[in-house]
Amino acid sequence: MPVSKRNRVVSLTQAKKKGLEHKEKLIKDVRHAVEKYNCLYIFSVENMRNNKLKDVREEWKGTSKLILGKNKVLQVALGRSSENEIADNLHK
Repeated sequence: MPVSKRNRVVSLTQAKKKGLEHKEKLIKDVRHAVEKYNCLYIFSVENMRNNKLKDVREEWKGTSKLILGKNKVLQVALGRSSENEIADNLHK
C-alpha cells in the first residue's frame, strides 16, 4: 500500500497588476533621466543573479540611475521612431 501524503497548506493568491499608472510613471521617469544624465546605456538582462545586479547598483550609486522595465514600455518612453524620439538617435 502507498504511503499517504500529508496535507499541505496551499495559498491561492495572485499577484496584482501594476496598471497603466505604473507604466506612465516609468515613462515619465525614463524621459526625466534622459534629460538629466549625459550618457544612456541600454542593455538586456536574462537570468542574471541578484548579487551581480546589487554590485552594479552599488558601484553606480550617486552618479547614475538604473531603470528596469519592459521592452515595449521603454520603447515608448525613448521613442519608437525618429519623429517621436525625445533625444537624438534614441529610436535605434
